[in-house]
Amino acid sequence: MQELALNYRERLAVGWVFWWRISIIGAGVYFMAQNIVRVLNLTNPAVVSTVFTLTMLTGLLALLPHVVGEMITKQYSGFRLRIMGKQTDRLERLDYMDKLAVQGLIFWRGFINGLVTLTPIILVWLFVGYGFGISLTAIRIVAGLFAYAAAIVVVQPLVVKEIIRMTYRGFRLAVERASVKEPVAETNPPVRLESVPRKRVLEVPKVRQAELL
Repeated sequence: MQELALNYRERLAVGWVFWWRISIIGAGVYFMAQNIVRVLNLTNPAVVSTVFTLTMLTGLLALLPHVVGEMITKQYSGFRLRIMGKQTDRLERLDYMDKLAVQGLIFWRGFINGLVTLTPIILVWLFVGYGFGISLTAIRIVAGLFAYAAAIVVVQPLVVKEIIRMTYRGFRLAVERASVKEPVAETNPPVRLESVPRKRVLEVPKVRQAELL
């Protein structure tokens, strides 16, 4: 196995493993917070905001580290991510705090990259939408869909590249790709069985009995 870098398609595959799981978890946590508000019949905006914030933090701290672990230990097509220690030794797995460190870097780098790459485009869209008299609801829907799609195809590959290059406290992530096996040269070539000529048997002529008498 040899350590290599990932191309764009492979970084997209790694980012997608994290992204679709976090999307499902985020939707589930959001609906859970809504049910809590409805069951308790909360109407105070400050209390409702607190419930949503605490529920989201619980999901981030309890569930997302497991998603990070799955992203790292998953066997991808033709490569995988390895956990390397300070002495370049392979580590079996990451503990909770290590996963939390990777998760924090993903969110931080994702926020910075998204702010730099997506904000100008969204601002231009808002300006164009207001200029052409498009409804505010349509502007928000289009901006949200664009931000979601751009986060998958633009931001996440950049984030994956950065988290692999990063050296964490006590470990780092490395990319290992299965080397292509070269055909092994045959040391003992097969022996061709050629037809062996039969040995000629010397035939002794029979001596006539009359000649011996």
